[in-house]
Amino acid sequence: MSRTISAPQQAEIVKTVTTPVYLVELGFNTPLYYSRRQAVIYDGNTYIANKILPVKLTADSKGILKGTVSISNIDLAIGAVALAETLQGKMCKVSTTHTTGASAPLADVEIILEGIVNGVTNISEKEVTLSINSINSSIMYTPRIYCAPNLFNHAIPAGTIITWGDSTYELVGDS
Repeated sequence: MSRTISAPQQAEIVKTVTTPVYLVELGFNTPLYYSRRQAVIYDGNTYIANKILPVKLTADSKGILKGTVSISNIDLAIGAVALAETLQGKMCKVSTTHTTGASAPLADVEIILEGIVNGVTNISEKEVTLSINSINSSIMYTPRIYCAPNLFNHAIPAGTIITWGDSTYELVGDS
């Protein structure tokens, strides 16, 4: 028994496939740029290829966006950064666009979430998942750095200069 494809299905089959592209920027002193497809140059920055799972967005009762983004940890690089650096409090910008092919130029790039990393919700061999609060949030979370013996912590050394918005702070040690 032969099967046939209906006219509407045939019309859909010949259309160009569009693939969502995510661009993720993590705001370290030297920012990290990740792209969901192969390495691309956008806005003067080189985004390296990495598997980025679809971004999950939610809004609270006031309409403030929050989201999670999962970045592949196959080469263990982003996992090492998540463990060695304090990701909490870093800026994160997630943009998206649609493209018609792997080599097509990026166009109509739209920022879907720009905010502060609130925490790392998952670190595994496969991926690192970041929780992000929108920059429009009325409550901004400052990095929480705790020090205690025999625990996994990250203590910033005395003399470190911290720039936060328009303010600059210098950490002072015991004298």
